[in-house]
Amino acid sequence: MNKIALTAFILSISATSLSLAGEIRMGTGGKTGTYYSMAEDISYYCGDDLGVDRKGAANTLLVEASGGSLDNLEGLKNKRYSVIWTQEDVLMFQALGDPKSFNDKRLKIIAGGHLETFHFLYPNGWKPSKGFSFNFFGGDTDESLNIEDLKNQTIGAWGGSLISLKQLGESEELDLNTVDLSDLKDNPSQIDIPILLVGGSPYQPALEYLENGWSFLPISNVKGPYYQENSVAFEGKSYETISVQALLVGKSFSKKSRNETMNKLATCISENLIDLADDPDTNPNWQMVFELEEEGMQSNWDYFEVIEN
Repeated sequence: MNKIALTAFILSISATSLSLAGEIRMGTGGKTGTYYSMAEDISYYCGDDLGVDRKGAANTLLVEASGGSLDNLEGLKNKRYSVIWTQEDVLMFQALGDPKSFNDKRLKIIAGGHLETFHFLYPNGWKPSKGFSFNFFGGDTDESLNIEDLKNQTIGAWGGSLISLKQLGESEELDLNTVDLSDLKDNPSQIDIPILLVGGSPYQPALEYLENGWSFLPISNVKGPYYQENSVAFEGKSYETISVQALLVGKSFSKKSRNETMNKLATCISENLIDLADDPDTNPNWQMVFELEEEGMQSNWDYFEVIEN
């Protein structure tokens, strides 16, 4: 390698190293989704308030598209991300299954988020198995399904929704037969069992299934600690369902000084929450986040410190 080529190679390595210095990677979801949009809002409002890293480089947020809650938690575990969006029930499910990796010593909540809605949907022509007491074949009705009526049913999902389905089944003691439909998610006509889709309302994937002849299965009376009763509207009709809170989670360290950046991020979001809610250019779910904060809604998981000025 001649001197000119060697110099260019060294400069390229240096540039790559500099581009990585101070970057705080945030795992979100798809680029058209709520997590990604809200992450960009956080980056705009708080990207300049995160101090410097251990080498003195300015910390900056790098918003990255991902596979959502479950993928984000795995990314936090393997050091791909330092900050992620995830659902509370998915976090708790992973904590139960892998407590060494997912515990409140190794990760904490930066801020609470919006509510993610459960969309139980069933295909045209599907008939429930024996023991299913909800009569939704008898015409138009506003009756909701008691959660216990889902006991022993076969229900499909994929990604974070599959984890939500399993966690719901565990917390409500439903003995569900859960099926991973990842290979069929883009082919509704090939699915012959009910499915669960969890996402912000209105949730476009759920709307697409409804447009393909599927129907909404309303549920109520859920007792699990992570779930709240809610409702969702489609085509002018309201259905009872449940929701779970999204959480912004960050990597935590036993050495307090290592948590200063996350504390600053938590503080910045808290101080700017009303502006995030009122800003016409931010995701509309910030209004819900502000209202939930005003109501004092909090997870039992540990939080990063909000620094009082």
